[in-house]
Formats: sequence, C-alpha cells, structure tokens
Amino acid sequence: MILTQYPQVGYGGSNVTCDSYYQALVPSGPGISWSTMHDSGGGQIDIQPDNILLFVGWATGSGYVSMARSSFTFDTSSIPVGSTINSVALQLYVTTKNLGGYTHTPAFNIFGFSPISDNNVVGADWSHYGTIPFATAITFASLATYAYNTWTFIAAGLAAINAGGVTRLCIRESNYDAPNIEPPMHYWDTWGVDMYAVDAGTSTRPILTIDYTPPVTFIPKIAFIF
Repeated sequence: MILTQYPQVGYGGSNVTCDSYYQALVPSGPGISWSTMHDSGGGQIDIQPDNILLFVGWATGSGYVSMARSSFTFDTSSIPVGSTINSVALQLYVTTKNLGGYTHTPAFNIFGFSPISDNNVVGADWSHYGTIPFATAITFASLATYAYNTWTFIAAGLAAINAGGVTRLCIRESNYDAPNIEPPMHYWDTWGVDMYAVDAGTSTRPILTIDYTPPVTFIPKIAFIF
C-alpha cells in the first residue's frame, strides 16, 4: 500500500503537523566559534513555521553569525502498527542554491527530529535535530534547482516511520553540520540552499511517500468435533 503525506499549512492550533526552518543567529558582533554556533546556537532565533521557504546553510563574519536547519512532521497515523515499511522517499522542491566563496563540499541528508511539539518549532528544539542519516545524501553539486529532489531512505529511515503516529524528520547539511566537523572558513560570506515549504502551495510542497505492507491478521478457525 502507498501513503502520500504532506505537512499541514500553518502551525499550532488544530494542526497535527507543520514544516519550519530554524535559524540560529548571533544578536550582534562579528560572530562566534563553530562549536558554539553548532551546539547551542547564537543566542537569538529566527523560527519560521509559516514561511513559504525552508533554508539550510550558514553565514560568517569573522566568526559564524548564523546557521539554519529545516524540519517536517508528517501524519502517518493511518499506517497500522506492526506494518512492514518497504520503501520511503522524501521529495523537496529546491529553488536556489548559492555556495558563495566557500571551498567546502556540502551535502544534504534527512535525519530524525524530536521537537517539543509536532505542530510547531520552539527555541529549545535547536538541540533536537538528529545525526543518524536516514537516506542517501545528495551533494550540493547534484541538487537540481527549481525542481523536486528525492531522498531515498535507507534502513535507519525506514525504521523511523512512526506507524500509528507522527513521523518527525529534518534536513541539515550532512558533511559538516550533522557530524560536527568544522568546514574551511570563508569570512564575511553566506552560502545555502532554499526549498519551498508547504505554505508556498500544493505544487511545490514537501512530499513523503511510503510503501508499506499492513500486518497479517490471522483469524483462528474453530473445529467442531461431533
């Protein structure tokens, strides 16, 4: 059986799901170290659960001044508990990509996400982005712009589908951000990738497609002996 799902438009209230980007910012000054930005953010947040764009990337002054990750929750409650998840694909519509003057070789992958709320993103969620890859990564060079890009899930991603509940996912840079490896620094520059969020419209929204097999229910037969 096939289930196709999307985050819901907007956030909070009666929503069960949403998508959002989370940008950690340095309130003032030339920037902070990679480790401080990566682990705890810059002290200020820009959370956009109802923007039309999602974003992954970072910016620098003489240090790091911002870093962004994006997240999605999907209602997978219609999949019966105990189902076998055969395959999963997440499609994201990339609009633009810009490497700036950076010489690093970024890639992007899907990871787990454990938000405080399934229908919103809050400041404390910065440390809730996962580090175990759920799919085959796509390099910056391979990303198609103004087109859907498809991440095909591997075993860890298949196991993360929450049958009977909400599946929580994020996208983040996977060669440096997820493994916490500081990239080559390029001062006073910005790089990143923009993707359409669900609020941009139905033709470009994030799409999660799941192929699953429901559990087999055995009905015992009662034999009557006369």
